[in-house]
Amino acid sequence: MGQNTRNFSEDLTAVLAMYYPGKDRNIKFPLRITDEFKEENILEAIFSKRASNIILRNGVETVEKLIDNFDNLSSFRGCGSGTVKEIRNTFLKYYYSTLNEKQIKTFWKEFIEVNGFAYANP
Repeated sequence: MGQNTRNFSEDLTAVLAMYYPGKDRNIKFPLRITDEFKEENILEAIFSKRASNIILRNGVETVEKLIDNFDNLSSFRGCGSGTVKEIRNTFLKYYYSTLNEKQIKTFWKEFIEVNGFAYANP
């Protein structure tokens, strides 16, 4: 998997500027993970020491297990809201960096659909 040069945060800001998500919504991200990627142990390589320790202490050792627990991170012992945000943001940026241009277009199309966003600009 090659790394793209797109910036997830900038692209997310641009998409949210075009589509109004409404107030107090939990934004969902469509993650399409290949079997090869599911088994990768990238956790210690991309997260801070604190986040890695929390993740590993809770039995999450692969990308697949992290995704399975993506909505339950706040229930992990020692994982406050700041660490939950760090884990989600760090993983999403890493995941996004592995996508090619076609996959990026599909990601944003599905992101808009799964969140039920309506076009905000006339």
